[in-house]
Amino acid sequence: MLHLAEQDLTGLLAHYGYLAVVVLIAVESMGIPLPGETMLITAAIYAGSTHRLNIGLVILAAVAGAVLGDNLGYFIGREGGFRLLRRYGHRVGITDARLRLGQYLFRSYGAQVVFFGRFVAILRALAAVPPSAGSWWSWRWPGLSVSWSSCGVTRSVSKPRRTGLSGSSA
Repeated sequence: MLHLAEQDLTGLLAHYGYLAVVVLIAVESMGIPLPGETMLITAAIYAGSTHRLNIGLVILAAVAGAVLGDNLGYFIGREGGFRLLRRYGHRVGITDARLRLGQYLFRSYGAQVVFFGRFVAILRALAAVPPSAGSWWSWRWPGLSVSWSSCGVTRSVSKPRRTGLSGSSA
């Protein structure tokens, strides 16, 4: 996993601003394990303490990144995910039996799996490609991605506010 320290994230925010939030969260939502939630919390604290970013635009950037990443991950999975999982899955512990189990779970409980995956960090990073690899609800995915990404981002941003770390004057 790529290691990014909080200082690195703050530096990315200082240099790239909202684009850093969009890109890091999008890449994490595509299925590559990066600290997207940490970036979001860091951006919220940075916005509140430096006033160089607007918290509303940070939230908008996070939602845009999550939706973009979810849909890109879904597209990648739809176009070649099943073949890739069949061919290379054994390298990361995905056997044929686990692949069949995953297909069954997504076909039977796809909406619930993806919804709750938005609230668990490791599941969030893995929730975009598997549903598409099993052709799960392709016509519903973009709308569900928008609504569930918004829920996940709202939950993540509310964490620093509850603990008083956001630096807001409210």
